[in-house]
Amino acid sequence: MDFIPSPEDFYKDYASISQPVIFKGAAKLSPGFSLWTDNYIRNKYGSLTVRVDYGKKENRNRPADDLTLSEFLAIYNDSDRYLVDTLPKEMWDEFFLPNCLLCGGFTTRLQDAVMWFNSGGSKSFLHMDTVDNVNCMISGVKEWFIVDLEHSKLIDMNHEEGDYCSVNVDQVDMFKYPSLQNLPWWSARLEPGDCLFIPYGWAHQVTSLFRNIAVNIWWTPLNRFNSTDCAAVNSKNEDSSKAKLSNFKFTTGEHLRFMVLKVMKEHNGSMTYHMINPLIVGEHTGERLITKERFSLLDTDQDGHLTEDDVMSLPADVVDEAFGKTLPGEAQSFHTVAQ
Repeated sequence: MDFIPSPEDFYKDYASISQPVIFKGAAKLSPGFSLWTDNYIRNKYGSLTVRVDYGKKENRNRPADDLTLSEFLAIYNDSDRYLVDTLPKEMWDEFFLPNCLLCGGFTTRLQDAVMWFNSGGSKSFLHMDTVDNVNCMISGVKEWFIVDLEHSKLIDMNHEEGDYCSVNVDQVDMFKYPSLQNLPWWSARLEPGDCLFIPYGWAHQVTSLFRNIAVNIWWTPLNRFNSTDCAAVNSKNEDSSKAKLSNFKFTTGEHLRFMVLKVMKEHNGSMTYHMINPLIVGEHTGERLITKERFSLLDTDQDGHLTEDDVMSLPADVVDEAFGKTLPGEAQSFHTVAQ
């Protein structure tokens, strides 16, 4: 699309029906699109600390390092280092939330804003996200391999704790991964300034070309559109596409609620502590996240059975408290497992 739809149209035509879409040039509205050269970032934000991965071909087994942006900029062109971290808050004024997310409930469900920065040539695992997201290109090109929601369920995500498949994306072994043989798929190419909406549960693999900066906005899928705040947005913002990221709050409670409800719906809507305890784990640690104390916080009537009504009746901050006050982005490392 050559324009950004209204939040209501975006929800109706894309988010509610799980339909990806590219918004051409949408990221050009953000000041960072023209500002974020290496020299600018070094001079203004060089002292900020960020997480930097090893290997442009994704490797989740090796821990990331903490570097300053100046240290990263000094090495990234001549190494395989890859910055993947929450966009530093100091940079939030220079990135605008896409207009299609400014009302209707999207802003109450924002989870994280992630910066992806490398010199090109990076390749992700074939994976799926537990959130809806928009990926906006500031610099460089990203080539996407995308599988729809229904066919993604057929892929052997042999690392269910991280919802990814360890297939070699450069040389696919069809004997080891037969589910990929007849898989229908789509491709997308994001140029500088483009934003791509990828719905929850759509498997994808991403290859980055050239000096590459992107910002990813993650939010918990919206169950219904609430138009009550849209009039206020339109009246207060002459150009409502220019919404500084710093104007919004990122929380994890709604995503954690979404994840718990997903597990419960798979188990007839009512679960005891012993049923739910093994089903929600940390990706990197395997830690069981629903402890007895946390179960008790969620079980509002204290009858020993967690129901959808229990979970829905709690404020988002209480749900967040039940998981130990997670940081933005951290909730995406929590996963449900089959049993």
